[in-house]
Amino acid sequence: MKRFSGKLLLFLAACVLIFAAASAEAEHVHQYTIVSEKSYAPSCLVEGLTYYECPGCGDHYTVTIPAVGHKPGDTVTETTLSPTCIRTGTRTTTVYCKHCNTVISVTTEALPMTDHTWPSSWTVVRQATCTTTGLEVKDCVVCSTRLDSREIPATGHAWGPWNTIAPTCTIGGYQYRICGNDPSHTERQADIPALGHDWGEYVLTTAPTCTTPGIETSTCRRCGETRTRSIPATGHIWDAGEVTTSPTCTTPGIREYTCLNDPSHKKSETIPKLGHSWTRWDIDPKPTCTEKGRRRHVCTICGKDYSESMQPLGHDWGPWTLVREATPQKPGLEQRTCRRCGAKEQREVPYDGSNAGIGSTMCVFGPRLKDVGTYLSPTSDAWYMFTPFDASIEGSQTYELVVDDSYIVGTATITVENGAVSLTYDLNTTSLQVDLEFFTFLPDMHVLSQYEPEDLKPICGMEPGVPYSLADRFGGDTNLVLYFCSRVTYTYDAAGMSALNYFSAYHQALLNNMFRIMDQ
Repeated sequence: MKRFSGKLLLFLAACVLIFAAASAEAEHVHQYTIVSEKSYAPSCLVEGLTYYECPGCGDHYTVTIPAVGHKPGDTVTETTLSPTCIRTGTRTTTVYCKHCNTVISVTTEALPMTDHTWPSSWTVVRQATCTTTGLEVKDCVVCSTRLDSREIPATGHAWGPWNTIAPTCTIGGYQYRICGNDPSHTERQADIPALGHDWGEYVLTTAPTCTTPGIETSTCRRCGETRTRSIPATGHIWDAGEVTTSPTCTTPGIREYTCLNDPSHKKSETIPKLGHSWTRWDIDPKPTCTEKGRRRHVCTICGKDYSESMQPLGHDWGPWTLVREATPQKPGLEQRTCRRCGAKEQREVPYDGSNAGIGSTMCVFGPRLKDVGTYLSPTSDAWYMFTPFDASIEGSQTYELVVDDSYIVGTATITVENGAVSLTYDLNTTSLQVDLEFFTFLPDMHVLSQYEPEDLKPICGMEPGVPYSLADRFGGDTNLVLYFCSRVTYTYDAAGMSALNYFSAYHQALLNNMFRIMDQ
């Protein structure tokens, strides 16, 4: 009971304190005043603020004052571009805010062009002369536009007295007068003929000589001018002449002449050399077709002994005769004989295709079987070719088609694509017929020593344009040999066949690359 009473007393005491505090708060009244340091007036575009604060307790609040906005005030009108007779002007009106003097608006208006401005006096642009009118004008002082113009009458000539120029022997005279207004204007009349010369007799002034003409002179009695005429030179009169140097067999002589009119004038002439007077040639030994000879003779005047070599006569060849006929494999042979000494000369005759026929063979360019020790027959003339190539290279490889180891007649193209190899070929000539078409791809060329193309065709012959699988046919081997050996009949065609130079730099480089493929 005592414990409960103590807690009750504490609770009552707290209530009394709270009530006392509330009573004290209820008795305080706020007295708000404006704090100018924290207040500011509104402007045209920015809001104002009034700050209220109770000095007793520091409580405060604020009041926002709206911006007042621009208000029209002063209006200024001015001419910014004055109008003239060639352009319009501009007038600008500006309105300023009466609070902050900010420009509220600017408007412009065009001012009409003015009239031309006349000058106070005339301006002379072309002076009048004796014979032509002048011109004076009035132009606008602002834009120079021609406003008015009028002519100035010509002044006319003011002639002075007539003057006389007297004639001479060669020049006629005349009368003239000068304009007083313009001295460059003159008037001429009454031409007076020239008097002509009054020549005296001709008098010798320079005597002629053997080589130079003389001169006679005549003088005009009126003006003293002179004229001349030429007297021909007398010319030389030569004596019979004297031999001063006698001629010989090898050197000319000299004859000298003297002028009878003037002995100081002399001339000379050449006496031709006599030349040797040779005896008949003595020939020993005589020349032959290939050996030189020698001949000698003597001058009967001076005794000079002269000898010289005689060139070989050269062979006197007979006509060429055929010794061996040309074939596609070997050139022909012609021979001729010297009619004088019996010597013989031979020359090769290239094959021209004239005897081409059945039984010819066409191959694709490559090493010849006879050059690598592999033969189709016992004879060493087996020229058939085979073509090593690298089938690991995708794309097309083109080689020449060769007939009888002599002529290029077309091209053959090996194409490797998508793991398969195929062959196509084209001919350059229509003068060739394929009698037996045979080709095959082989991994090893040594089998070629055992069979002729006719025997190989049913065993391993392939079709042009057909792709053959490298994996299925050759077990993936890519170092292959193309053996193209077809039987053909042809006649020579100069337009479609060109000669094969097997040993040219180009073909030898191609062969070296093929041998490299064979060695791999």
